[in-house]
Amino acid sequence: MGRMAENEAAVRLADAVHGRRAVQLLYDGAWRVVHPHALGRSGNGKLQLLAWQTAGLGRSPLPEGWRMFDLARVGGVELLQAQFAPRPQPADGRWTAGIAEPVAAV
Repeated sequence: MGRMAENEAAVRLADAVHGRRAVQLLYDGAWRVVHPHALGRSGNGKLQLLAWQTAGLGRSPLPEGWRMFDLARVGGVELLQAQFAPRPQPADGRWTAGIAEPVAAV
């Protein structure tokens, strides 16, 4: 399966952030369910998504938790009907942890 265009993924994810909608995200070939909290460029200029992962596969042994996703590695974005309440802020006290230039944030 080909990768989704970065800008198309960014538009869908920004909508999800603003609408506080859960998202099914195809990332590195595995589906994950995430609650997107912030979208923007990292210090090195990459488009990134800061999200709370609720289900799916990943490198972490924990199924839930904060994850940073590189939009260049996103293969698909499906907005789900479920909405979410924002999680407690990340350890550094900012929703946009790791994002130097936020485009969208809860």
